[in-house]
Amino acid sequence: MVSTSYSRQILDNIPNSVFVVNVHDTGLFSIKDVNKAQLAFINKERDEIVGKYTHEIFPAEVANHLKNVYQRCVNEGERISYEEKINLPDKGERYYLTTLTPLKDEDGAVTSLVGTSIDITEQKLTEQSLRKSEEQYRGFVQNSTEGIYLFEFRDPIDTTLPPLEQIPLFFKKGYMAACNEVMAEMYGYNDSNIIIGKNLEFFFGNEKSDHIIEYFKGIIEANYKIKDALSIELDKDGNPKYFLNSITGIIKDGYLTRVWGTQKDVTTEKAAEKQLQESLAEKNTLLSEIHHRVKNNLAVVSGMMQLQAYEAENDSLKEKLYDSVVRIKTMATVHELLYQSQSFSKLEFSDTLTRLVENISETLQTRTNVEVDIDCELIHLNINQAIPASLIVNEVLTNTYKHAFPNKEEGKINFTLSEKDKLIRIEITDNGIGFPSEKNTEQGSLGVHLIDVLSQQIEANYEYTNNKDGKGTYFSMSFKRTDSSEIADHQLS
Repeated sequence: MVSTSYSRQILDNIPNSVFVVNVHDTGLFSIKDVNKAQLAFINKERDEIVGKYTHEIFPAEVANHLKNVYQRCVNEGERISYEEKINLPDKGERYYLTTLTPLKDEDGAVTSLVGTSIDITEQKLTEQSLRKSEEQYRGFVQNSTEGIYLFEFRDPIDTTLPPLEQIPLFFKKGYMAACNEVMAEMYGYNDSNIIIGKNLEFFFGNEKSDHIIEYFKGIIEANYKIKDALSIELDKDGNPKYFLNSITGIIKDGYLTRVWGTQKDVTTEKAAEKQLQESLAEKNTLLSEIHHRVKNNLAVVSGMMQLQAYEAENDSLKEKLYDSVVRIKTMATVHELLYQSQSFSKLEFSDTLTRLVENISETLQTRTNVEVDIDCELIHLNINQAIPASLIVNEVLTNTYKHAFPNKEEGKINFTLSEKDKLIRIEITDNGIGFPSEKNTEQGSLGVHLIDVLSQQIEANYEYTNNKDGKGTYFSMSFKRTDSSEIADHQLS
């Protein structure tokens, strides 16, 4: 027979709270015995609680709670377990897992209850924290404007395999483990459960296109971590959908176990991009057609004028026709360079000037060997400035070729193009005979009239006189380089 002291020793060495409660016919409950763990829990001495009713020991709220659960065990007559939250003045709010076992007399009446309590406060706080975190996570996932998904594999994928061997395993063993509602809506479904559990074939279709292979190869080669990878998938009606995927693969011991990803629908943007590309292609086709027509028309007009000049017997008429031919070639040259540059705002002006000199030299065919020294900075002009400026240069150079070197075997023209603070400066000098002393320029000529009008069109200031040493002429023009949108609307008059 076990002695009372030995039983007490066993009871007091149990780390969990153990207590025995007497059941009274009055519906009250008193403490019959407790172990040391229970005394520590309620911060009482044994003689303070043994033999006393629960309402004499505990605060009213706690006493009422204990009376209710004790009475429940008495009524059911069976062992019960429950979680309880008890707020004691010196302990604060604590959580316990309590088990009550009823002890009965020979007639089956419950005479006492044996209880054990385990402190589960830390566990409950952890559960609450996890629950809160999960609620926040679910709220974030469900309220996200992007698709969020978890893709898992029935068997982990060996990441040491070549990409072309891994990809078939993705389709064979992978499945959608979880996703938010936005993800399902991207495919035209109103419930995420419809796509959960589906394999890759459900999203990509049966055909393994080159794009699909390259998409998954890109993920593998990026070590299963990639941002904004473009995938082309199928919605519920079989229509192509374009998605940007940011993916993070979870690898354990060299095996890919799952993939977390976010997905953004860019189908509308892709459609707009395609439409823009088609529109651009149509525009390029139209511009090409316009260019060829303008080029051909200018060539026809130039050819007709050259033919008329060849057949003309009047030297004055022949000269005027050749002048017009040079002007047409100047416009054609600018137009050709503009088309080749494929930009109305970036015509390289030094190339234009070089071509102008070649055209003038070929067309006028002077007997004098004219050396042209060109010093040009790399300057870009838009078409609204390039054509007028080129025509002005054409008039000056044409006049120089025609009049500067009569009866001379050699001549020299210096041409300078520079820019400072967006101010374009053009200077043309020659070592010819210069203008007659009584007049600097032929005020009544068409060429001078064109220079006046064209300089107004680009808001340029110019000077056209003899050199200070009296040898040759000097032309200087300056104007502000502007963007195409800043050009004033001037008309030839």
